Amino acid sequence: MARKTYTYKSDLMATIHESAQALFEIGAIDKKTMREFDESCLTIVRHINS
Repeated sequence: MARKTYTYKSDLMATIHESAQALFEIGAIDKKTMREFDESCLTIVRHINS
């Protein structure tokens, strides 16, 4: 599976999210928990109207 490109809030959050993603991929954490990591670690992408 191809990896997505993410924008993180900080280098620390990138490390935390990548670790959580690995745990999710092996089934150690569920989708709900992964979404919580997404909300905590990733920046919000806002659409720009042209």
